[in-house]
Amino acid sequence: MGGPGAPDDIDQAHRTQAWLAAGDDAAARTTAGYFYHLKPREPNPEARDVALQDRLLDICREMSGVELAA
Repeated sequence: MGGPGAPDDIDQAHRTQAWLAAGDDAAARTTAGYFYHLKPREPNPEARDVALQDRLLDICREMSGVELAA
């Protein structure tokens, strides 16, 4: 997750979260979304794939033996 092969600068890691939580910028006053470096960004399309989400929950149930409430 870090080191010379890291995909980003660790100094940038907290900035977007702090900006969204306490920033005065109108762009930071949102209730939903995915942000990267203080800018809105589209998430991976798989994040909206309900069948994939259901499969992930199936795998979690199979591995843990815990039945999740619907």
